[in-house]
Amino acid sequence: MKLRSTTDKHGSSKERAPTDDFVILSSEECVSIPTLEQKNIFAQLEADLLTQLKARTKSAFLIHPYNI
Repeated sequence: MKLRSTTDKHGSSKERAPTDDFVILSSEECVSIPTLEQKNIFAQLEADLLTQLKARTKSAFLIHPYNI
């Protein structure tokens, strides 16, 4: 992207807004569709996270001071 250069009334050079030499994308063009491999990885990560949460919840319940 190139910046426009201008000269003010005192002879000082200033950089201004970029020129319009870029492409504007819609939000639909920016969404990536996960591959089957990525879907499998996300499913495994979700399953692992749920297992960890269940284990932490169970252990937190067992060591809670009011359970002693």
